[in-house]
Amino acid sequence: MGESSGWRSYWYRNSKGSVPVSVSEGVHYTFTPSSISEGGEFWCRGGRGHPVYYKDYSQPISINVTARPYAVLTLQPNWTQIYIGETVTLKCEIKGTEDFTNWKYNWNNKEGTRMKPISTTESEYKFNPTRIEMNEFTCKGVGDSVKGHSETSEPLRLTVSGKPRPVLRVSPSWLNPGDSVTLTCGLQVSSTDWRFYWYRTVPYQAGLPSLANQSYSVEPLMDGDHGTVERSYILHGATHTAGYVSDVILESPVHPVTEGDLVTLRCKHQNPSLVSKVDFYKDGELLQNGTSREITIPAVSKSHEGLYRCGYSDGEESPESWLLVRVVPSFLQRRLLFGLLVGSPYMLATILLVMIHRQRRAKSPAEDQPDYDYVGEDPETSPPPVAGPSSAP
Repeated sequence: MGESSGWRSYWYRNSKGSVPVSVSEGVHYTFTPSSISEGGEFWCRGGRGHPVYYKDYSQPISINVTARPYAVLTLQPNWTQIYIGETVTLKCEIKGTEDFTNWKYNWNNKEGTRMKPISTTESEYKFNPTRIEMNEFTCKGVGDSVKGHSETSEPLRLTVSGKPRPVLRVSPSWLNPGDSVTLTCGLQVSSTDWRFYWYRTVPYQAGLPSLANQSYSVEPLMDGDHGTVERSYILHGATHTAGYVSDVILESPVHPVTEGDLVTLRCKHQNPSLVSKVDFYKDGELLQNGTSREITIPAVSKSHEGLYRCGYSDGEESPESWLLVRVVPSFLQRRLLFGLLVGSPYMLATILLVMIHRQRRAKSPAEDQPDYDYVGEDPETSPPPVAGPSSAP
């Protein structure tokens, strides 16, 4: 049928007697199906004139319209929160087809208001976020000339946060040799799929991670590298002092010190070159603030007893450490107490009660101030010392 002889082409779908789905001047009919229902059997025939003179119908041809494959974008593992430095894996899967071979993939990352292509054609895209941000990703499959391409996936929104800072707590705060101690690692996160890894500081050893300018090394408390789902770890029968990993360590005596001893507390950071002011606290009150990383008690007394901690201006703080002071009676006091204990226990109890009562009434605030040496500090810029609990004479 020639195109210039006045003939027109009439196109039918699913029934010869139906209204033509299209009439064309030429011999071609082009359409883009938008749904599966637009497929079926098709015929054509020529016609010209008014009224129309039709030729016979052509042989039917079947066109099967199927849904376009679609892409599904998933995050693996499917964590609700991602942190800086973690390995993130995005996976693009093509659904709605039985042919899974020879697909390539287009990836896009939304930065601001525009989508930016990612240079990979693999089905997986791995990356390590380096900053706090909110991203939006999409993907789609690209096949050959027969397959065409898939629908673009729904966008996957990914929020990256800063690393959560663990807080290490020790219970009890002080203990005797042979006691058990519980370490608890606190994280202010809502998810439950964390694993915890436990370490202790030991004298420097080559081959182990080091802290504080190689003054200490970090040694795992458990064999293997699998961690534990428990947030707590129990040390049974502790017999020596050990530091358990925090970015800041307060070096302090682990056992009771004797009244009159010289005691030095040192605050050490994992980064020894950090330029920072250091705060020392006793019982939650600021004791010293300055560039010195240690504080010295020339002659420790009962008033220095309490919970100490230190912190740097970057926000890192050490766990609290309990300083316990043991009072040793003088020779005359021991003789007097021995005589009273043997001769008259009731009189001893009465004298002790009277002494405690009089001391509480007569003690002035000035006598309650413990002495500290603020190493390397200007006394005018250092805060006043914090009062500790009273001591018996």
